[in-house]
Amino acid sequence: MLADPEKAALGAAWEPARRAGVLGNASIEELWEHTAGFTTAVCSAFSAECSTWNGRILDAGTGAGIPGVLLARQFPEAEVTLVDSSERRLDHARAAVRALGVTDRVQIQHARMDDLAHKSSHRSAYEVVVARLLAEPPEAAELLLPCVLPGGVAVVSCRRQQLAEWRTLPEVISAIGSVEALTTAGGAFVIVSVTDELPSIYPRRSVARSRKPLI
Repeated sequence: MLADPEKAALGAAWEPARRAGVLGNASIEELWEHTAGFTTAVCSAFSAECSTWNGRILDAGTGAGIPGVLLARQFPEAEVTLVDSSERRLDHARAAVRALGVTDRVQIQHARMDDLAHKSSHRSAYEVVVARLLAEPPEAAELLLPCVLPGGVAVVSCRRQQLAEWRTLPEVISAIGSVEALTTAGGAFVIVSVTDELPSIYPRRSVARSRKPLI
C-alpha cells in the first residue's frame, strides 16, 4: 500500500485532473485496489513476485496515469510506458509520475495506439499491455494485442458481461493462446495470452475497424 506521504503527494498531483474531469471521483485507495487487480493478473501470468518482476508494461489510454503510474509503484523493477492521445491528459500523468518518484522507470508517449502499434520500437515489445476503460472488446483487442511480446499478456479491466465476447478472440486470431477471466475486489479483468506476433495488418485504421469489427 502507498505510504501516507505518497498518498498525499499523489492526491495533490491529481487534484487538477479531478477538477478537469479526467480522473473521476474514486479515492486513491480505490484506485490502488483497482490497480491491484492488474498486479494480481501479471504476477499470476508470470508466476512472479511484484518486488522482483522486471518486465516492460505498456499502459494504453492511460489518461491521468491509471493504472500505469501505480503499477510502476507496485512493480519496482519494471519499466512502464504511458500512452495517450491527449497531451492535456498526459500532463496529469506526468505530475503523478513525479509525485511518486518513478521518473527513472516511466516513459510517456503522446500517440494514438493505432499509430504506435505499427512502430517497430513498440510492436511486439511489451511483456504486459494494460488498459482501463479503453474501448469495447473488438476495438481494445485490435489496438492492444499487436504490442504484446509473444509469451506475454494483455490485461484489460472490463464489465463482466463482456467476458463472453473476449473469449471468442482465439477463434479470430491464431496468435492468441487463451483468454482468462479474473474477478477481484477491484473489478473484473480479462487476461489475454499472446503466443505469436499478430499479422502486420493489425491494428487497422479506424474506418476499417468500424466497418468490420475484429469480433
